Amino acid sequence: MRCLSLGRLAFTMLTGLTLTLLPTTVRAQQAKPQAITFETFDKAELQGDWYASAKTIKAPTALLVHKIGSDRKALAPLAEKLQEAGYAVLTFDLRGHGESTTVNPVAFWGVQANVNGIRQPSGNKKTIDYKTFLTSYYPFLINDLAAAKYYLEKQNNARECNVNDLVVVGADDGATLTALWLYTEWDRRRIAINAMGFAVPGDPQGKDIAAAVFLSLRPALGSGNKSVNVDGALTNAFNGAHIKDAQAKQDLREKTGYCFIYGKDDSNAATEADKVYGRVLAAEKNKLPLTYRVALKTKLAGANLLANPDLETEDLVVKYLEQRVMKARKNTVWEERKKLEDYPIAEVPIRNYGISP
Repeated sequence: MRCLSLGRLAFTMLTGLTLTLLPTTVRAQQAKPQAITFETFDKAELQGDWYASAKTIKAPTALLVHKIGSDRKALAPLAEKLQEAGYAVLTFDLRGHGESTTVNPVAFWGVQANVNGIRQPSGNKKTIDYKTFLTSYYPFLINDLAAAKYYLEKQNNARECNVNDLVVVGADDGATLTALWLYTEWDRRRIAINAMGFAVPGDPQGKDIAAAVFLSLRPALGSGNKSVNVDGALTNAFNGAHIKDAQAKQDLREKTGYCFIYGKDDSNAATEADKVYGRVLAAEKNKLPLTYRVALKTKLAGANLLANPDLETEDLVVKYLEQRVMKARKNTVWEERKKLEDYPIAEVPIRNYGISP
């Protein structure tokens, strides 16, 4: 069994190595988060915070995704810890959450999914609230992650970060959204420029993803009687079931780092993590070097695992990324995303992946 030791805590993992917590370099002063705004393909205005890194183009990038019904503030403790470790970090409010309530009415209500998925839609209404979302609409929020990735690519081209080393952290059903979105990224191609100067399909966007950290992965989006089960779609996501490119399908499973962190007494998240880790990914049988699961001695879940001195979850996440994931990607270099402005963000075709409930 792999043992990942963190201070006085010990967690069982995959094989027989012991990772010790390396001292974190403390910087004299971290840049304060900058409030930013970006748009989705259907012109929902998303508000976020950008935690800049002094390492600029050498800085790996982190994208944090909150649970449905919460907002980006819940993940601030982890954002600060990642920034301290040298990451450039983006947190944002999903559409209808926190400060992300403004939409362009003409563009937004011109999309049928918005009309069908939100109660009492109006072609003149300029604001939305997640409380009016039907549960069938929740998978559509994957488009917000796609918009966040596009914003990060712009930051990459501004030499503020290296989006070729992207880490995504999701909390609770934000982790579920993360897993589903990552799946679609392995079917989306970068734009490359050939020797003749023409734009052609390049590598899968999934190659940007260094790792995904799931804080209490759920089999459903939403909670209680306002939730939709996507367990089958999650299995497809980790299997790459609908991806036609054999190499991309293999890379999704073997070259992306996965870390499942959950409370030992949170039976829902524990069951889902065990299923994905043990049966879907078969991590031990396949000897996946970057796939871990961590059962914390608590019943807390999601973002509530953060800012807790007894759990030290933030240190655990940084340690996993630094001692495992980034070492495996040490040769990743920064590159400009060519023709980015010529290829704006588009709707994610979630039905192609069996994600729509």
